[in-house]
Amino acid sequence: QVVLPGPEVQPRSADPRTTPIVIRIDAVYPHGDDFRYDLTWFGLEPGQHNLSDYLEHQDGSGHADLPAILVNVTSIITAADQLPAFHDQRPRVRAGGYRVAMIAAFVVWIAGLVVILGLRRRQTTNASVVSAASPRDRLREIQELLQRAMNQGSLSASEKADLEARVVAFWRDRRQLSQLTTQQTLAALRTDEEAGPLLTLLERWLYDRPSSVDLQALLQPLHDAVRSPSASVVSVPPSNNATLSATEESA
Repeated sequence: QVVLPGPEVQPRSADPRTTPIVIRIDAVYPHGDDFRYDLTWFGLEPGQHNLSDYLEHQDGSGHADLPAILVNVTSIITAADQLPAFHDQRPRVRAGGYRVAMIAAFVVWIAGLVVILGLRRRQTTNASVVSAASPRDRLREIQELLQRAMNQGSLSASEKADLEARVVAFWRDRRQLSQLTTQQTLAALRTDEEAGPLLTLLERWLYDRPSSVDLQALLQPLHDAVRSPSASVVSVPPSNNATLSATEESA
């Protein structure tokens, strides 16, 4: 390593077939107002040489202000041997690389945060839409999603999330749990005699795919709840295909 004053330097253009010295700068580091360099050089002619003669400032100001870097070259090949050529296109390690990497990492982090916030906003919007629907409409929409899954063999990820949100919203209003958080609501519903088994069965079908699930078994607790004295009666037409098989392709 050597420390050279002034602006950053670079190797001078030279014909590797005729130049007595071939020099490469492997890395550059800030060193106060100057720069510190990792140099690799090859001597092609025996004798004493000044490496500064083969460097120049990148701003074109020459090399007159550079201190002498004297080296001695001793021949280890005969005159009949072919002189080695030196050509290396590996990228140099430059000062400021860490800063660029940190900026890139920050940009990636911001992009991920935007995606997460967008997904949460979408889920909040979906929950608001679900809450605004009547029990009759909710049951109809839940049945349509289940019927679509039975006919197509799968639901998309967004449709699965929508179906779960609608079922939870249905039971949350039936059990008057709107004052609870989402986590508290789910915990309360899982212990409910009617809602708990339904949520468990729904999750198993959506994500574990048991051997078979009766569509009417999924709908029956909702159907019974809507038929209760405090709710309007909703007619659920029977399914033409009562079972959902695990052999159907998942989303």
